[in-house]
Amino acid sequence: MAKYLSDYGGMLENMVVCLFKHNEKKYLEDLRSGNIYMNNFKYFIDREKKDNKKGIGDKYEAGLHMRDLEIQIFKHDTDKLVAKADADSITVHKTIDEYRPVFCQFALMANEFIVEEEEKIDDYNLRVKARSSLSEVRKRKLKENFQGEILLIANPEEFVNRFEKYIAKNNKAYKAKLVKYGFESIF
Repeated sequence: MAKYLSDYGGMLENMVVCLFKHNEKKYLEDLRSGNIYMNNFKYFIDREKKDNKKGIGDKYEAGLHMRDLEIQIFKHDTDKLVAKADADSITVHKTIDEYRPVFCQFALMANEFIVEEEEKIDDYNLRVKARSSLSEVRKRKLKENFQGEILLIANPEEFVNRFEKYIAKNNKAYKAKLVKYGFESIF
């Protein structure tokens, strides 16, 4: 059975090993210089409609998508049931969220790297050689959806630290998280 980087536990269990940013070369050079350009969520919602395919665009971006629902509508002052229906799916968007800026990157996690070699350095340190374990399907989907130039961010922690330092210095706020793609994954 294969051993993954995440199998070592501790901080490696959920670690982002590296980040990739896809864009035109001029924008990637800007990013390397410390300038981050962001589109809003609506750009990505509209992009799927424009391209007529899921990929960079995502009509569910910044929305709550629910499937296989039973909907019940009650009159607010009496709690009387006034309508009932089934729905295959519903997507809810808050307009304010659609206009929030977003900076997207592709993350490779520790559980996506297979350990090929281990070398014990001393009682506390181990040198590990690992390779990406992306499936052929996932590699193909990435190539289809993200063509052109790619910038590898080999030290995600440093990237985030610099960004947070800028945010704090300029009295701004942000929220960051890894996206989990579900039922219609493009990756």
